[in-house]
Amino acid sequence: MVIFGFSHPIYAQTYTGVYNPILGCSTTGCHTVTGKSQFTQWSSTLHAQAYDSITFIQKNPDCLPCHTTGWDTTKHISGFSDFYPPVTHNDSVGIDQMKNVQCEACHGPVQFGVNHGQASTINPTAEKCGSCHQGEHHPYYSEWATTKHSMSDTNASGFLMGEFRNNPNCSGCHTYQGFVQFVNDTSLAPNVTPPGSEALPIVCTACHDPHSNANLGQLRKSPSALCQKCHNPEYDPDSPTPDGTTIHHSTAYMLEGKGGYQYAGYAYESSFHGLVAIDKCITCHVVMTPFISSSQPASTGHTFQPKGIKCFECHADFDTLSTSFNYRNTQTKIDSLSAVLGAKLAVATHVDSSSVEFYRAKFNYDFVQAEGSHGIHNTKYAKGLLESAIANFTPSTSVEIIDNGIPTSFELRQNYPNPFNPSTNISFALPSAEFVRIQIFDVLGSLVTTLLNRDLTAGN
Repeated sequence: MVIFGFSHPIYAQTYTGVYNPILGCSTTGCHTVTGKSQFTQWSSTLHAQAYDSITFIQKNPDCLPCHTTGWDTTKHISGFSDFYPPVTHNDSVGIDQMKNVQCEACHGPVQFGVNHGQASTINPTAEKCGSCHQGEHHPYYSEWATTKHSMSDTNASGFLMGEFRNNPNCSGCHTYQGFVQFVNDTSLAPNVTPPGSEALPIVCTACHDPHSNANLGQLRKSPSALCQKCHNPEYDPDSPTPDGTTIHHSTAYMLEGKGGYQYAGYAYESSFHGLVAIDKCITCHVVMTPFISSSQPASTGHTFQPKGIKCFECHADFDTLSTSFNYRNTQTKIDSLSAVLGAKLAVATHVDSSSVEFYRAKFNYDFVQAEGSHGIHNTKYAKGLLESAIANFTPSTSVEIIDNGIPTSFELRQNYPNPFNPSTNISFALPSAEFVRIQIFDVLGSLVTTLLNRDLTAGN
């Protein structure tokens, strides 16, 4: 008896190439028709030119794993499978099918006899992109891994992690799946299908469309519009309505000099940053530098840290070696004003905290705090919002008569507790009914706030 053994081809995996005349992604029409035109869109990207456009790469086998498709030699491939080693090859047809970064470089090989959609592995993780986009001249992945984007779905408490993954109003900005739904939505606030336990953070393909080069850098929106899709406080900036709720992500509006509560009779100026930062956040936060040497590798700006070199382009006195962005004490000044307004809000009574005056002042305080730069994004506008709120909100002060006995002299006692956070008590004595004004000054003698300004009866 003779027993024959053979390998059934139905389970074989192979790289087909987009131009394969039988199984290629483009030839059957599946990915070229309207609504499923991934191939047509991909053709305009740098991935489609990764091998064709650079002669040096065509002669350098060390570059081929990232600039060609099908480098997994355990799968059935043609062309480049006999390229390295040695550096010679003789399969021009196979090379045409495997050159450049084609569909299967990201989606995996086709498995014959199985539905294509099941066999193809859709892998949007940053690690997939990072398999090539890392190292000395493409350090995208390593920089991204240091950011909050890389842990946007899990970068808070367990409670908030559940919110990010399961709340349709959070998932649109905190998860990859939600952002892909929300990015082209015309609404200001997200309302998406939350991914739940399948949530991924803001990976590369959240911002970059792997199939399209419609925008610079294959971004899903123009550079000026992409970041602000999430970094806005989710209300109409031309008609904000202070209602006491906390604001977050006001960066884009601050840069444009709008979105805060503007009191009648005040002129709100705006700094030039909104004009010179044409691409908004990307202008100063995604600054690319070329590879010079191993000690000075390339930087892509995907750490999203602001770059002093961008400040120096306009401000010749900016120290590009400094790790601080407290340029001309801007941040100190804005933080000082924020502290004054914050102190007023902290001592507000229960009656105050439900008043329209309190809501407006808190609105501007939250707006400045939420934009994140301590005033650098738009110094003049931040200063105007804080100063007008300080001038228009004075908390009422609770005065309690603790002793009806008539004192024999005027007396102002030491406040307690001291130091304090967030409130303290100030005791004083009046031997007769008087008009009383109590004011707080800072160490430089400048008025901080007026606590009391009315008539009181005699007492302690």
